[in-house]
Amino acid sequence: MIRLAAFLVFCAAAALLSRWLSAQEGVTVISWLGWRIEVMTSLLVAGLGLALAVLFLLLRLITTMLSWPSWLGHNWRARRRSRGEDALGQGMVAFAAGDVKEARKLARRAEKLLGQAVLPNLLSAQTAHAAGDDKAALRYFKSLSAQDDTAYFGHLGLMRLYQGQGQTEKSTAAAKAALALKDNSAPAHLVLLAEDLKAEHWKSALDRLDVLMKQTKAGSTSDASFLPSDIAHFAPGQLNNPELLAAHLCLRLAERSDDEPLQTKYLTQALHWSPQFLEATVRLAQQERTSSPRKALKRVEAAFKAAPHDRLARLIADISHDNDGQLVARLSALAEQATDTDEARLLVAQAALERGIWASASAALDAVSAQGRTNQYFLLNAELSDKRAKSLGQEPDSASVAEREGALLAAAHAPRNRRWQCAGCGTVLPQWQMVCPACAVIGQIDHMPAARTALPVSGNAS
Repeated sequence: MIRLAAFLVFCAAAALLSRWLSAQEGVTVISWLGWRIEVMTSLLVAGLGLALAVLFLLLRLITTMLSWPSWLGHNWRARRRSRGEDALGQGMVAFAAGDVKEARKLARRAEKLLGQAVLPNLLSAQTAHAAGDDKAALRYFKSLSAQDDTAYFGHLGLMRLYQGQGQTEKSTAAAKAALALKDNSAPAHLVLLAEDLKAEHWKSALDRLDVLMKQTKAGSTSDASFLPSDIAHFAPGQLNNPELLAAHLCLRLAERSDDEPLQTKYLTQALHWSPQFLEATVRLAQQERTSSPRKALKRVEAAFKAAPHDRLARLIADISHDNDGQLVARLSALAEQATDTDEARLLVAQAALERGIWASASAALDAVSAQGRTNQYFLLNAELSDKRAKSLGQEPDSASVAEREGALLAAAHAPRNRRWQCAGCGTVLPQWQMVCPACAVIGQIDHMPAARTALPVSGNAS
């Protein structure tokens, strides 16, 4: 439409110009080399315009003829590039679909048509690696690592290739080379983290885990997990709870240090990573009780309210130096402020039973809600009935025997209380340990509710 309008405007302008020229009556006289030429001025102007137009067309024709070979070459290269890009796209689709053989064929075709470009090299490297041709994959990844714009990805490819071959030193070297180009590379940090854990380099492992967790939080990742391909070389479940792992690494560093301020620093960091980490709370309170018993007591009481546990109740008794009645009263007050009041009330009942305060034990058990009546609740009821009768010197009659047996039967069928469980393999343990004896995973044993089932999410170690 725009071209048509422009053409009409041009025609109208040409018509107006022609009419104006034809209306002119002037004559132009040219004398040159004895010749005298007289011509109408309007005709001379029209002739000059026509001559310029013919000259312009001749120049265009000559230019086109001279540039014809390069035009043909350009079109040939464009068609070749188009075919190469088509082959590259089809190769990527074939690789994603799992047809490695067809993907390798298309990768070779794309490489032939496009030359040594980034994407053809990458596709060739991936298909060669998937097909088990490690030599070809190594050649392509080295080619990528030698180019400035693809060096990082080339080193990552070499890292994974060496890792699959079990060449730990070369894989570690490639990971370090990738980190030199991109210091927050999660895949490279994960490879080096696995090696640090194996070599017991706790400080380096903690630093790497800190970098990884900061990236996870910055990315707003809700599942706090990493790509399966990046953690396949870890023991199953090793990174199920990375915060708890970081807390255990801090505990390891505290154990290895002889400097008390440094120990305190690492134990505090452990609680920063996992605020309910019982072992760190107990050790930190034991350090503080010498210099500041009041501070230690407040720490343990706060921990008891956040996550009630028998060790905390016993530590409160040890630090506070309360008599039996005062201790049970203190624990009862803390239980009413606890996050899990039923769990805390059971611990109050247990402490009261151990000290022979039957009324307080009975009151604590009566206050437990129906949802909190675990097997421990029924066992404590049976124990209370038995100890109360013995303290009064009474022989158990048939009613009390039936009551006790009923409580024991209910305990057998009731939900279980919190227990120590490995977040890696789900193994239930009688007490906390640094390393799970079942799966050898470090730093994944936590005090979990019985309803929680922890199963490994990472792949088998390669």
